[in-house]
Amino acid sequence: MSAHSFLVKTYGLNQVHESGEVVFDPDVSVSDADALLAYCSPVEELLSFRGPKAWYCIESLTHSRFKRDRLWRKAYAKFRSDGLFLHYASPNPAYRVPHYCTGHDSYSLYYDSQTRKLEEAVAVISFFGGRFWRFSKWMRLRNAFATHAKTKLYGSKIWTCFNRWGMLGPKSPPINYVGEPPVRWHSTRDHYAWMSQFKVIICMENRCELFYFTEKFPAAVMAGAIPIYHAHEQIANTVLQGALWVDPKDFGFDPSRTIDYALEQDVSVYQKANAAWLFSDRIANATRKAVLDRIAGVFLKEFPM
Repeated sequence: MSAHSFLVKTYGLNQVHESGEVVFDPDVSVSDADALLAYCSPVEELLSFRGPKAWYCIESLTHSRFKRDRLWRKAYAKFRSDGLFLHYASPNPAYRVPHYCTGHDSYSLYYDSQTRKLEEAVAVISFFGGRFWRFSKWMRLRNAFATHAKTKLYGSKIWTCFNRWGMLGPKSPPINYVGEPPVRWHSTRDHYAWMSQFKVIICMENRCELFYFTEKFPAAVMAGAIPIYHAHEQIANTVLQGALWVDPKDFGFDPSRTIDYALEQDVSVYQKANAAWLFSDRIANATRKAVLDRIAGVFLKEFPM
């Protein structure tokens, strides 16, 4: 170990981040690293490395990968007994690290008063959830909004294999699917700027559970859109205090009624409330920098230099 820093080999990050005495570096060799960190997805190296290691996991523990993916199963079993399993809903508050809400070090607004809004509702979703999506209440809800005729759906080409009835029946893209976004997406600055042209963004989560809050709602806010979102009660009463959105629950979870209502609203009212919320302390701990600083603190506490 260096006399001046704790060097962490990272997987899933593409740049160096320094947090006090801790340096997260994706390019350092395993042999030169003091510790390993898997950011989001586990890697084989975690299973054999004998030194300090952590897995920052952003998926729900009910996610199918914990049952169907060999590496995820083995990594989870190992980290519960040998390593740091850092998770947004960890029962141990010392290991509770929020799901990131932006892949950048700070939040920004990607619109201004001159940004012209299209009177459209849009959903930007990578994947419909696979063959078993209909078995999940929340995936059914999200997909009902994403594939509705009043929604313009963008996403990966996997949507061309969409099966409306789940495991059975023919596969074909939803009638409202228009293809991949015309910019590099997944929370890039170009992505936020491109989304700023739309008045309404459907940003439903894949699930609704305790402590689960992701980048979807903040992305709609940074684009200056009216979010259509359904929050877990715990999230609504804590993280989202001060924010403004259209909740499908208020319309019996009916996509048509919800979207119509959102399109009728004054977008500037939502922008004002949500800009104030974005720069409050509500999600200040969920930027890329804040998440890595939190993980650095856990490393130093568990493995003092």
